[in-house]
Amino acid sequence: MTQGSDGLDALGDLASREAELLKLGHTQGPAQAAPAVAPIRQVTPQKWVQCSHCQKWRKVPFTVTDDDLSDTWECRGNVWDQRHASCDVPQELSNQAIDEILNSMQVQNEIMEEDARGHQLQQQQQQQQ
Repeated sequence: MTQGSDGLDALGDLASREAELLKLGHTQGPAQAAPAVAPIRQVTPQKWVQCSHCQKWRKVPFTVTDDDLSDTWECRGNVWDQRHASCDVPQELSNQAIDEILNSMQVQNEIMEEDARGHQLQQQQQQQQ
């Protein structure tokens, strides 16, 4: 019901590989070719829910949990954004734009997790010295 699509999975895989290269120190030098993907931009955490009736995606507050939503959620249940609380209203963003936002969030989370692991490892090494 939330954040799922084959396109998002493919973008996530590609972004994960790019993030891994960055973590390993493979940065773009002056003589290297342009990167395969655009740089990941900072995004505000977002959550998108798909209407079970019209299949449109609606943005809901990031703090909303899956337990807060029914399995057959519909646009009319969008109490957080009355402008988009009807199946008659167009989707706020294209599916591609939503996928890009969710992908950026995923990559940001992976980088933050890796930074935290690196910080923990550094602290452990300092304690052993």
